[in-house]
Amino acid sequence: MTTKAMAALALVAALTGCTLSDPAQQAQRAEAARPFLTAPLLRADLPARGATAVLRPLGQNGAVTTWTTVDNITLSFRQGILVASRGLGQDLMAADPEATRAALAGEAPGIYRRKMRYLTGDNHSTWLTAGCTMRQAEGTAGLRRFEETCQARDESFTNIYLLDGAGRVAQSRQWLSPGLGSVEIGPFRLPAGVAPP
Repeated sequence: MTTKAMAALALVAALTGCTLSDPAQQAQRAEAARPFLTAPLLRADLPARGATAVLRPLGQNGAVTTWTTVDNITLSFRQGILVASRGLGQDLMAADPEATRAALAGEAPGIYRRKMRYLTGDNHSTWLTAGCTMRQAEGTAGLRRFEETCQARDESFTNIYLLDGAGRVAQSRQWLSPGLGSVEIGPFRLPAGVAPP
């Protein structure tokens, strides 16, 4: 294996949670990361935990696509809207994306409702219904920027969606739960000069 290939595997292994000090275990984790370099990849940053991960597609269930890390943390999306997470603890168990999709398409009223279910710190599931508004802001690099501001009970959050010319969510920041805050999602690209194996 070339030096560049090893660098690529090491990078993905590091981003997918490789913190082992044993070189043999590091090499094994890097090899487990190899499939991640042959598929479309997402990068997810979770600021509340100071964590970054790389995800690859895991499966499709109707209109919902699920992405996974090497250590089986998953994020599920319906047309770019986050509808579930697993493996993070205080996960987003379910979310209805329809009102957000309608707002992104300019088809929602001024204030609309978003319904989500998440796990609390004591591992109980609770529903949250938020009143939300969507506004278009100044975009960047050919992407249209939309900001969804939501308020419910003691929670308030702003989701950001960057849409490409076809109306697909190319990058986003989306709220998971009170315990996790928001996750930032975008395409993963190897740094310049690092080639896939």
